[in-house]
Amino acid sequence: ARHAITQGVELATADYKNNATPSERDSQAAFAGYQLNTGRHDIQANLRSDKVKFSHSTGADKSVNHVSTLAGYGYQITDQIKAALSQSTGFRAPDAYEHSVASELKAEKHTTTEASVTFTTPQTLFRSTLFSTRTKNAIEYSFPTYYNIGKSENKGIEINIDGASTLADYQ
Repeated sequence: ARHAITQGVELATADYKNNATPSERDSQAAFAGYQLNTGRHDIQANLRSDKVKFSHSTGADKSVNHVSTLAGYGYQITDQIKAALSQSTGFRAPDAYEHSVASELKAEKHTTTEASVTFTTPQTLFRSTLFSTRTKNAIEYSFPTYYNIGKSENKGIEINIDGASTLADYQ
């Protein structure tokens, strides 16, 4: 079995000045992840905690705290075929400009579920992923401001084909 642990911190500051009215967005995040590869099984679990603080010269200050997660499982069916499932949560806080225009905006909250099958050979990779992302408080724009909408959903299938060939393959 192979174990891997990842961890880290992230700090970011964004400033925006709209008609000499400053707005600031400070972000702090800490994250940790664990991955286990044993035999034909892969397991992954991630956790991330974010704190975003908005400051506006008008006094429209606020903070957004969010914990994001990911849980995934993969199974190597054969040497060439792997199936995987995952579910994750996440968020998107308004950026400094969006906050300067509409300080009442809420953060978007996302939940994504994926199922995939991957087929690989030394020359080819084929992956098909079925996904669904549900969003609460999606941020939209309509002149002249930003606003939250109730819910949105994005469903689909993604297909990735990557292969290598040479002229010798066509002779």
